[in-house]
Amino acid sequence: MDATAITPAAPSSSSSSDYLLLRALIDRGWHFKDMDRIRGLIKNQLSLPTSVCTVDSIESELLNMDLRSIGGKCLPEPSLLRKTSHLQGPIVLQVCSSRDISRSCLDGASGNSGNRRLLRLELTDGHSRITAVEYSHVPSVPEDVIPGTKVQLRSKADICSGILCLNKKVIAILGGVVQSLYEEWKLKRKYMDVSRHTLGLSQENASSGPPPFEKLDIRAPVRGAGATKGKYCSSEFSGSSSNEIRQSLAAKVECSNSSRTSELQKINASVDSATDDIKLLHTVGENKEKPTCSSERSKVIASEPVQNQAAAQKLLQKTSQPNF
Repeated sequence: MDATAITPAAPSSSSSSDYLLLRALIDRGWHFKDMDRIRGLIKNQLSLPTSVCTVDSIESELLNMDLRSIGGKCLPEPSLLRKTSHLQGPIVLQVCSSRDISRSCLDGASGNSGNRRLLRLELTDGHSRITAVEYSHVPSVPEDVIPGTKVQLRSKADICSGILCLNKKVIAILGGVVQSLYEEWKLKRKYMDVSRHTLGLSQENASSGPPPFEKLDIRAPVRGAGATKGKYCSSEFSGSSSNEIRQSLAAKVECSNSSRTSELQKINASVDSATDDIKLLHTVGENKEKPTCSSERSKVIASEPVQNQAAAQKLLQKTSQPNF
């Protein structure tokens, strides 16, 4: 659409001028979530006495604004992208990020890969995002598109597996600079260049740095007359190592068996001592329970010497008599 100049008109015709400018912006693919804000922007342009308000002048103001704050939803939901076959233009979208996926992210940003590049763009309408790839080379799109840049899908754009396919007939760069996004992009680019430069220096000075890490390979030397100095035999190493492992395991098993035997002996000794203590306790209990037996035995032992004494006296008396 051609830029048609609209000069400030009388108050009676101001509403019609706002409508025409707004209608022209929508026809170019702009979608707004707050029409009153856009009308206020148009009225501010119309109120300036020395300026000429055109669709291009209004659009130049919109290009420097973030679509996340003014844009209306025009992209399908992410869950429906795979079921969508195309997008019908014109649609104005904003670039979130861009990258040539045919090159490593460690490669330098300078230089043009030409027709061999495969540019991937993240586009947004301010609400949803969509991934777009360079299906065929688009000369008008630079490799490093600054986030916040506005692009226009002019006509029907095909969607394959949820990815927007771009060619030079579909997309056009409108421009614009969103200051906050530009500063963030500039800072990231600065630190990315520093990391690339540091990596390049490390690669150039690799010879002066420490040697690269090499895996340690320990093997037993080959024994024999035909063995060459410096050669190693992995089979002997494996055999010796296996014998050592077996010997160590056998020693561990023997040690564990001896420790178990000593523990069992200790347990048996403790059990025997406990058994003796129990027997002793039983004996003491029996002696306490039978005091009469001991008293009777003492009486018998005491009565035996008394009887012997009486018999001895009788014998002495008989022997002392003269008739005996």
